[in-house]
Amino acid sequence: MGAIYNAFGTIDIFKKYPFTIGGSMTPQFDFKKEWEKTKDQLIKISKEAAIIAKKGEEELVKFSQKGKMRMDATAAGLKKEQLYYLIGKEYVKVKEPGKQSAQLKKLVEEMGKIEKEQRLLQKKLKTVQ
Repeated sequence: MGAIYNAFGTIDIFKKYPFTIGGSMTPQFDFKKEWEKTKDQLIKISKEAAIIAKKGEEELVKFSQKGKMRMDATAAGLKKEQLYYLIGKEYVKVKEPGKQSAQLKKLVEEMGKIEKEQRLLQKKLKTVQ
């Protein structure tokens, strides 16, 4: 195909490639065929996105559970520290080294419960990770 020149001696692209200014498309473009392809691709992508979102949700739940267990273990540790303080304070009040008061017995029992709870939480944390 030969080039079409205008009066200035340059190639007149508008005569060689006829289209209208403003971006209207040629009637050769078939939207229905393209829409079917695009629609299938969009459906496929949306299904994949749903699967990824579900996996992300499961990971978020697992992460939340781990965080809660860590917080519970930390709270048990702090409570244990407080009980050590209270046991020491009560022991000094009694003034007889071999004798235990009712309050001291209660604190020691509570300490045992908290230690069991803390060990259980630590085991759960190890198995979850």
